[in-house]
Amino acid sequence: MKPIIIYFLLFFSISSFGQVSHERMKITLEKYMEQSTIQTDSSFKIVDLNRGKISAPKNCINTRTGTKDSDKGKLKISELLIHYDIGFSAGTFIHSGMKNDCIWYREIVLNGNEMIVGLQKTEYKTTLVVTVYGDLDTMCFPANFRAKVKNENDIKTLLDIAVSYEAKL
Repeated sequence: MKPIIIYFLLFFSISSFGQVSHERMKITLEKYMEQSTIQTDSSFKIVDLNRGKISAPKNCINTRTGTKDSDKGKLKISELLIHYDIGFSAGTFIHSGMKNDCIWYREIVLNGNEMIVGLQKTEYKTTLVVTVYGDLDTMCFPANFRAKVKNENDIKTLLDIAVSYEAKL
């Protein structure tokens, strides 16, 4: 009877309780980044974030937590909670100096926006962090998005939202 209990405990200690492996998350990120153009879902709605706008799933709830020097808030989409902070005082959630803190990192231009994307892993969570520097032809404030991700769908949703960001000039 003891070997069964040991196998049971071993199985649950190495399983990720519904989370996708980090290797699969990296593959999802690579495939997403390889796209020549990113088309957000036609069922998405436009969400005004004051300094800019995004396209988000229709069930997205935007809660502004507000500050005077940056636009800060949360986007709730089912179980996914995306934190955002946009503006000069927001700084950047991720930059080249943080590359070694990531298990996956990329500087890229998607849909005309210069972006840095990083996947960070701690003992208890995996976080996808995106800083959008904006259109290469204009100077705009950074837009930061961050969420604890559990699967490929969470990754795609956050990236779709970040890539759709359009600064108000």
